[in-house]
Amino acid sequence: MPEPERATSGAVRAHPGAEAVAAAAVDSFRAEYGAGPGAPVLVLIAALNEVDSIAGVVASIPPAVAGLPAECLVSDDGSTDGTAEKARAAGVLVCRLGANLGQGRALRVGYRLAGERRPTVIATMDGDGQFDAAELERLVE
Repeated sequence: MPEPERATSGAVRAHPGAEAVAAAAVDSFRAEYGAGPGAPVLVLIAALNEVDSIAGVVASIPPAVAGLPAECLVSDDGSTDGTAEKARAAGVLVCRLGANLGQGRALRVGYRLAGERRPTVIATMDGDGQFDAAELERLVE
């Protein structure tokens, strides 16, 4: 018998229909952006209610990292404040989960979509600006 998901605390939220919510988000992403391939470097950001910071965070990601073209994918974890719209307006790829499923599931959905774009490197950042995008160069090298 499979283990139940953790309760509402932690990185994964128990949510009835979580798999259906994730599948719908993946389908919507594919319909909006089509199939890969994408850039060799993909920066994945799981975000929840980061409308005040997300545009600055994605703007800080350089168009090339370690000499390789880069793109950004925001996996929006059911934000209610317009985070997904702000990220989309900033010109990055956005996958929006229709409910808050937790950072762990938002990252897993993002990794799944990132993998379909076939990057050489996937790097993660947070949507609140706590990581310095200037570190991407050293990380990717």
